[in-house]
Amino acid sequence: MDGNKERDLSAKPAQELLELFAAGNTTPGAGSAAALMGALAASLAQTVARHTLKAARSGKRREIYAPFRERAEALLAQAGELADRLRRAVDEDAAAFDRFWAERTEEAQRRATEVPIEIAEHCLAVARMGFELWERGARSAQAEAGAATLGALAGGEGAAHVAHLNLKFAGAGHVGGDGWAERRKEDVRALRRGLRDLRELAETRIYDQDEST
Repeated sequence: MDGNKERDLSAKPAQELLELFAAGNTTPGAGSAAALMGALAASLAQTVARHTLKAARSGKRREIYAPFRERAEALLAQAGELADRLRRAVDEDAAAFDRFWAERTEEAQRRATEVPIEIAEHCLAVARMGFELWERGARSAQAEAGAATLGALAGGEGAAHVAHLNLKFAGAGHVGGDGWAERRKEDVRALRRGLRDLRELAETRIYDQDEST
């Protein structure tokens, strides 16, 4: 495994990174793409929080957003942390899969499964923040809040699917005789339920409001 990949992948220019995803190589693959979607969604959530804080400090609708100011500040910080975490996960997923591909050990397989589960968890957290900002944040940034919500859900669903496939393979190979695979399968099922429930709620609220205006 090339140790530089983990440090360098997410720092590449956008066009070069897209070309790497399109190149037909083993990595970066689906897990890294899911992390990148989540990181972009978290970045959009940050900009919505900043628009909201600006509106809470000044402007014609200051009284509407002022009660949400403290929460918007917390969401800004949390979204920043998740953006950083997901950006690192772009590299971590590629590194974990490269390691598994080279070693084919149980430890490497577990790591290649744990990373996309973590990505899905972080994406679900971003989606929840995005939806809260869509509901309570600045109306001028509602498109960004919607994109943050739906984009994070897409990233989370993609990462959960990667984990599901890896766990299916782990079960076939009897990896995790200590019950690890079954526990993580249940974790993935719970994540999928959370993602599905939030998607249904978000799409109903977002599109119903759009159609009623």
